[in-house]
Amino acid sequence: MELKFHPTHPLLNQENVGSSAWWEQIKPYSNPLITHHNGNSRCSFIWKKKENKNNILIDIYSQTPSIYQQWNLFHQLEGTDVCVYEIDLPQDWFGSYVIVETEDDPPMTNEAVLRRKWWMSQLQHFAQADPLSTHPRYSGQIACVINQLHLNPHTPSKVEKLNNLPEVQSKTWFSHRLKTQYQIDFFSTASLHHQQNQPHSLPVLLFLDGQIWSEQLPLLPFLTDRTASQSIFPATFVFIHSDAAKRQHDYGCHDDFSHALVTELLPWLQQFDLRIDTQQTSIIGQSLGGLCAIHSSLLYPNFFQHVVAQSGSYWWSDLKNSPFLQSRHHQYLVNPLTKANEKSQKYLNFISKQTSQQNLFFRHCLHSSMSMTWTPTQFHISAGHCETDMYELSQQLDLHLKQNGSHSSFHRYYGGHDPVNWHQDLLQTLNNILSSKHLSKDNKHEPATRKLSESI
Repeated sequence: MELKFHPTHPLLNQENVGSSAWWEQIKPYSNPLITHHNGNSRCSFIWKKKENKNNILIDIYSQTPSIYQQWNLFHQLEGTDVCVYEIDLPQDWFGSYVIVETEDDPPMTNEAVLRRKWWMSQLQHFAQADPLSTHPRYSGQIACVINQLHLNPHTPSKVEKLNNLPEVQSKTWFSHRLKTQYQIDFFSTASLHHQQNQPHSLPVLLFLDGQIWSEQLPLLPFLTDRTASQSIFPATFVFIHSDAAKRQHDYGCHDDFSHALVTELLPWLQQFDLRIDTQQTSIIGQSLGGLCAIHSSLLYPNFFQHVVAQSGSYWWSDLKNSPFLQSRHHQYLVNPLTKANEKSQKYLNFISKQTSQQNLFFRHCLHSSMSMTWTPTQFHISAGHCETDMYELSQQLDLHLKQNGSHSSFHRYYGGHDPVNWHQDLLQTLNNILSSKHLSKDNKHEPATRKLSESI
């Protein structure tokens, strides 16, 4: 027999809870309602149910149990339209969460593929904007609406959608190699830097999943402020948009995508008088984009000045679109997973031994590539303290890069696999990259010494 739910917060225990007067009373409050419990914040998320038959679910990134373990359902207070979900969180926690209200009952199967398929569909169609959240919402690759959570009101990590965003140019780039088109946003901070000895050409930074950083959780307000104050050097920022289908195809070790960035996108950008110095090109990616950034550096070991990989999905290395990796497969007794259904299952069970083998194979390929020629690329690897496997794999990658003589640094940021956490960490990394130490002339790259044909 299911025990009756007893909410913690005093507002949820009033006699008139759920009445019109009660809903008016809580308007000044924001989600979640908080009481302090054993050094943590006891968070009570409240939701006004639209239809009594509906189910309300929540996913607080890196905090609620995985959907493969259980469905995180709100409790409906008896005789009311008030639904509550309670969880203890660190008092300084910040990140993202999604709320779903749906007529559908969540499947009770233990089949991971079925659970994931159902949840992805719900996120696409029924994710809800939290009316009791005071923070800007954003959209993701799958979820149509994602809410922000900031328990510490004084945290510097708060991501706002500011009204005074810099004017960004947006163009459509058609790749002849890939036979498809991409929205490209770009912006130069050259006019904000007033030193007389300003360089004639600027470093260029390529952002994968670019719509996140140009539109959803914009970086440019912070970067323009830092540039205007002479804290960092000017640069050209290029944001390459993606969607769920494109990123699955392009970012999973797809040689042609990496080639298109270097041989097509950068020359195409020159027409817009951005003063790009291709010898100071950096590539930035998160999750699957982190894998793509590392893979691109393997194909062009002397090309990228900086590679930033946050929470990289290094276990997702897919060989079917990579002649570069296939050419090295015969050297290792590892059975890579290349079929779509196998890849999906691997995603759901990435802590398995097969995943460790796949990551080992990718690291072997990394070794064979890096050992062919010294690379001046500086790698910036990071993962969240709430991540487990990705944290460990990121550490292993950093160690492997260092063992091969590459410049690599690894650090742990506060949070998990979450764009809001990436945003704060990325700002700090970009601040370091665009400092005088990293953009000195002595650190400027020589032209690539390996021909493209030798890379593939």
